[in-house]
Amino acid sequence: MKRSLAIVAAAVAAVGVLSGCSGPDSGGESESGVIRLWDWSMSEDTQPIVDLWNETHPDMPLEITNPGAGDDYQAKLSAANKAGNGPDAAATFLQDIPSLIANGTIADSSEELASFKDEYSPAAWASVEFGGSTYALPSDTGPLFLYYRKDIFDALGLEPPTTWDEYAADARTIKTAHPDAFIASMDAADGNWLNALSTQAGSNWWSADGDTWKVSFDDEPTAKVLDYWGGLVDEGLVKVTGNWSTEWNAAVAADQIVTLVGSTWANGLIEAADPSKSGVWAVAPVPQWDASETADSYVGGAAYMIPSNSKNREGAAEFIHWITADPEATALRNELIGNFTTTTASREVLRETPPPAFLVQDPNLWVIADEADQIGQAISFGPNVPFAYGQLSDGLAKAIQDGSDFSAILGSVQDATVANLEDGGFEVTD
Repeated sequence: MKRSLAIVAAAVAAVGVLSGCSGPDSGGESESGVIRLWDWSMSEDTQPIVDLWNETHPDMPLEITNPGAGDDYQAKLSAANKAGNGPDAAATFLQDIPSLIANGTIADSSEELASFKDEYSPAAWASVEFGGSTYALPSDTGPLFLYYRKDIFDALGLEPPTTWDEYAADARTIKTAHPDAFIASMDAADGNWLNALSTQAGSNWWSADGDTWKVSFDDEPTAKVLDYWGGLVDEGLVKVTGNWSTEWNAAVAADQIVTLVGSTWANGLIEAADPSKSGVWAVAPVPQWDASETADSYVGGAAYMIPSNSKNREGAAEFIHWITADPEATALRNELIGNFTTTTASREVLRETPPPAFLVQDPNLWVIADEADQIGQAISFGPNVPFAYGQLSDGLAKAIQDGSDFSAILGSVQDATVANLEDGGFEVTD
């Protein structure tokens, strides 16, 4: 039996009606008005956000659980929702939304959320809408740009590269001057990063047309990206290591990693690796494949959604709209946890926000991020992201070990990802 996101979501709604259990058609606001929230970002640091909600919504207090943002978060959420003891509202990474729809953890929430569409940037909204149905509200996203060591670039007479060819040339100049340094690191296991770079180059790894999925790992833009980074690896110009690993932190602290292609959230990780390097890291637009192009994409991002067995859908909808769109709430999220928020109304505020003190102040990180977002192509995700990223990671690890072409793995990644979807009951077209 073939299945699709739409079919699965409809089936979940039907189960709720037939069984009389709590769900989209049988729930309604709980007697207490309490909203049970699962959110990995909530901590002592974000207490002002919770306080603001509770002050302005005294009849709907939050009951917060932070299960952590580990790989098992989505599994815990799905299990709790299925057991009927899950939350009323929950945070989720954008990449996990299709799989949560497919396993029934999220049902079509268009009735509660679709009317807010015009408040959010088009690229952010594209990550929460499938087949014309709305499943979540985007809370933050990660437009792609370049962090670079301005002190090292200046000393070598280099300007931030505007094209990937210039980036490779700069890598060789840096290696010649500093044999122990690398232009960047490469993490073969970071599928989101490779997805972002491939999307910037014009790829679209997953797409859905009605009930049918299309998978495009073996396209020309992805091959171009993989061969480019494979070439840098072959020349010894990038350090192969896990991003944010102990080895990566040590390399940053030792001035051995000179750039990072990332987004706003990466600033904190660079600072954590070596807080003493304040004032030497700057930001610039991400390099282009052609000097005449202006293409960008995203790495990272999150949303808030209403689980299918929420007992307080009305309260959950009001909360997740508030935390993703209210001017005071979005300002606090930017101030306290550095979120690049997703509403168009918040962008003017972001552009006026001082850059993180750790970075070179001009240009402003928030202005660079906003400009990237204005040309950003939404990244695509499918129902089997972890499986596909695992295939990609395994293939690249072998290619690095063998010294073979990176793009040579794409055929097997494509075939395995398609087969995995078909085995899961999804219809896939060529």
